[in-house]
Amino acid sequence: INAAPEDMPLAHQIKDILETHGISYSLPLELSVNTKAAEIRQYLEQNLLYSDAVLVLYDNTSIVWVTEQLLYSRRIQGRREQPLKMIAVYNKPLPGKTSLPLKFPNLRLLECPTPQDATCLPLFIRALQP
Repeated sequence: INAAPEDMPLAHQIKDILETHGISYSLPLELSVNTKAAEIRQYLEQNLLYSDAVLVLYDNTSIVWVTEQLLYSRRIQGRREQPLKMIAVYNKPLPGKTSLPLKFPNLRLLECPTPQDATCLPLFIRALQP
């Protein structure tokens, strides 16, 4: 799960749902005043290299942050033995919210009014189950 600090409460809700389905997860690095930018990049890079998929949260954060994360995820795929099964954006639709300005083959936009199972997470969960 890749989330900006302002979307961490949602990240924890999604983590709980994944956990109930037996899906492994990794949350973003907890930030402090002592966290260095290089540590954040290294943590994200390792997660992208060794995870099966990535779910980028687009709730309270900016479209610029989301786009940067998606492009970085795509770039890291070139260093993996297997591509990510899915790069997904969890989008909480709101009136006037900026639409995702890019598309690539394994990118999926999940329109999610709530993080509950019955909305959009089943597609992501199915992609991760054997």
